[in-house]
Amino acid sequence: MQHPDFLHDVALSFKWVKDNISNICGDINNVFLSGHSAGAHIISLLLIRFDDYLAPLGLEKSWFKGLILVSGVFSLFCPLRKELLDLKNKGFVLAYVYPTFGLDETVRRSASPLVLLEPETTPSGTSSLIGTLSTEIAKKAGCDMGEKAAFAANKEVCDGLSINKDLPPALVFNCQFDFGLQANGKAMYKALRKHTEASYVSIPGVDHGGICRSKKTHEEIHTFMAKNYTTS
Repeated sequence: MQHPDFLHDVALSFKWVKDNISNICGDINNVFLSGHSAGAHIISLLLIRFDDYLAPLGLEKSWFKGLILVSGVFSLFCPLRKELLDLKNKGFVLAYVYPTFGLDETVRRSASPLVLLEPETTPSGTSSLIGTLSTEIAKKAGCDMGEKAAFAANKEVCDGLSINKDLPPALVFNCQFDFGLQANGKAMYKALRKHTEASYVSIPGVDHGGICRSKKTHEEIHTFMAKNYTTS
């Protein structure tokens, strides 16, 4: 399955919940979205591009009370930490990103939640004001003209999209052995924090799959939902 087919499928699942929630003793005014790995990417992208994917289905922003992002991928360029850029990021992009999103960098930018919220994001997943700096200062800051061009391209894509920054409270997770996604998760948390209440939790002693089975993860999610649940 290729982009954006899976986004439409998940959006339709949200519509099904909206249409049927009263039949399964649910509350449409207390919907929490949770996703792990690619799922975290999908649900965050759907909310950030709400007008493109969810509004046409009759969904309302006010229904979503929380966003739970577990070990997600939020940049489709270099999602892994800096020291893994050369080999593992190239492998990740070749194995997962290109087959799903294609080679068009504009498409990848428009499908990267971190880029949409924070256009001035470096390939390593850190925010920078490098686009406003001189070349000499930029190089001293560890960036180059390629990154300045990337920032400009990011901004051009963002300016052409309807980006929803009216987001619900968010809880962002990583784990101790998350094969390099920690920097990506922290950057997403910092970007979210500019627009909503956000928390970041690192789960010790587990890997990318084990985080979903961790009691600590479940406890953090329960606390987050209890805090943001609204009573009628």
